[in-house]
Amino acid sequence: MRPLTLTAAATIPITEAARLMQQHSLSALFIGSPDRLEGVVTDLDLRNRCLAAALSPATAIKSIMTLNPLTIERSASVNEALYLLSSHQINHLAVVEQGQLCGMITSLDLLRLQSDHPLYLTVDIGRCQSHHELITLAQRLPKLQSQLTLFGHSAEHIHQTMTLLSDAITRQTLSLTLQQQGEAPTAWCWICGGSQARQEQLTYSDQDNALIIADGASESDLNWFQHFATTVNQHLAQCGYPLCSGRVMAQHRPWCRTLTSWQRQWQQWLTAPTLHSVAVAVNLLDARPLAGDLTLFESVWSPLSRDIARQERFLRYLAAHAVTCRPPIGFFRQLVVMGEGEHAEELDIKQGALIPLVSLARHRALALALAPLPPSTLNRLRQCESAGQLNREESIELQQAFHFVAKLRLRHHAQQIANAQPVDNFINPNHLSRWEMQHLKEIFLTLRQWQSQLSQHYSVAELS
Repeated sequence: MRPLTLTAAATIPITEAARLMQQHSLSALFIGSPDRLEGVVTDLDLRNRCLAAALSPATAIKSIMTLNPLTIERSASVNEALYLLSSHQINHLAVVEQGQLCGMITSLDLLRLQSDHPLYLTVDIGRCQSHHELITLAQRLPKLQSQLTLFGHSAEHIHQTMTLLSDAITRQTLSLTLQQQGEAPTAWCWICGGSQARQEQLTYSDQDNALIIADGASESDLNWFQHFATTVNQHLAQCGYPLCSGRVMAQHRPWCRTLTSWQRQWQQWLTAPTLHSVAVAVNLLDARPLAGDLTLFESVWSPLSRDIARQERFLRYLAAHAVTCRPPIGFFRQLVVMGEGEHAEELDIKQGALIPLVSLARHRALALALAPLPPSTLNRLRQCESAGQLNREESIELQQAFHFVAKLRLRHHAQQIANAQPVDNFINPNHLSRWEMQHLKEIFLTLRQWQSQLSQHYSVAELS
């Protein structure tokens, strides 16, 4: 609990409330008086109800506050606080003693009490002395992801947290494997791709990775690295990150190359693109170095953002790839679900919404030679807005769409983890509220419009 007696009058302007929160490092401000709380305003309220709604900052704070904030007695147990926060899907509780405000407790406070807090887990990961220890520790990650979802953390925060842990597990797996296999014969760099590179990874996400090996490596050296990568990939799979069905992993020779070989491969992908080659290359258009000699990564990937923006033909094929996953919305605005089989009456939220969003943001950023690191979808959208290629309204609309769809997916995963079911991305629209279903339809329609614009601009239909 954080000791707190500060309150604010309901009539103060929003700017004054924001100043108080900044001055006292608060994520929430209680409105009223210590003995009579009228409402509460959180940092999310300032973003969603003020900034996103284009509300004047001179407006009275009462216009965006949540009425009658929940309170808990100072003598209550941690479990009681956890129950209130989770059952009401809120992140802040006013702590009272004899009817007077005396403090505040947040979902983050409770999370810090758990042994599964990310900071504790990253330390524990670095202390693992064997692959068995690491595999055992990784089994705690699904529970953590569910807790973060239950506590109402943003999708962006959950993605970053789970990726932070995935990065730590990958680095420790590399370290333990090197201890077993011996010193590498030459310099190398392990890179991750896909959702891990974008810092959007969740538990049970499959692997996308590759190896860059210093020039001059012999065939024997390449065999050593392939054996090394195979061992790493297998151990990561045991930690809960499945092997990639598309074989985009360092254990396979196309993804385990010398520096010069990688440079030649990218030159071929950029200058002689095909629908197939772009579908392969896209796996590492989102890439991030994790371990080894990072200068090897810089030598290959740093020039790419500039080179890609100059390759109109490659961008055209990349546009074609970006519109391959179509949002499941019909001509009459009805959701299109699976007709039969295991997922009858369900739709794939990843294929139907997340991948189109990721692909559109990627194409926009690469066409502008923007290269945020990490290359997250939200970072790319923000950079496109800063570059003037998206107006403020478009940027907010797409960012909010990403947050909404990602939270639906996280909530679905949390339910499956709680029920000890295999995790997938198929949701039943009939289980959504009326507002959620309507909002999902609007997102699908928006994505269809963006895909249509991209297709027309690059004459994608002529490529098929």
